Amino acid sequence: MRPQKINDEELIKSIFQSIRSKGFDGVSIRDLEKCSGLKKASLYHRFPNGKIEMTQKVMAFVADWVSQNILSFLKDQNLDIETRLDKALENISLFYNNGEYTCLFKALSLENSYSIFDKELEKGMTNWIGAWEQFGIDKGLDPILAKENAVKVMIQIQGALTVSKVMKKNEVFTQTLKNIAQLYQL
Repeated sequence: MRPQKINDEELIKSIFQSIRSKGFDGVSIRDLEKCSGLKKASLYHRFPNGKIEMTQKVMAFVADWVSQNILSFLKDQNLDIETRLDKALENISLFYNNGEYTCLFKALSLENSYSIFDKELEKGMTNWIGAWEQFGIDKGLDPILAKENAVKVMIQIQGALTVSKVMKKNEVFTQTLKNIAQLYQL
């Protein structure tokens, strides 16, 4: 058996970048061939169910990365509250390349792809909101306010990503992360 040209993690990362930039409906198999360096037959060998399976693997990879590098800090009661917030915001900035990258939620929430991935998208958003809500409660906020702030944070992040992209001004995203930090400096 020949060795693989690209390991699984690198393959998923390259597919992720294509889906993130073009969306599920917009990315073609040719795009995926180009980004991965693999031929169509090799892609289908690794992902027999095609683009849907590739996207599911990307979603699992992203969920795992976000859980380990963002949500875990928000929920880690062994760290002081400021460190938790700083680490989470630092990794959010890293994940979105300081506002340059499109969010996978946005890339997959268009009509056709949303109907395929709605359950996974809802679970992902629920996990983000739940971690922010728990962080707010740990910070000492009333549970209702903690929930409101958690939703507000997600709206701010998603909105800032869109505005940064459209206006080509990453400082919008950077300022939004600072605003989120201030939201929790009550």
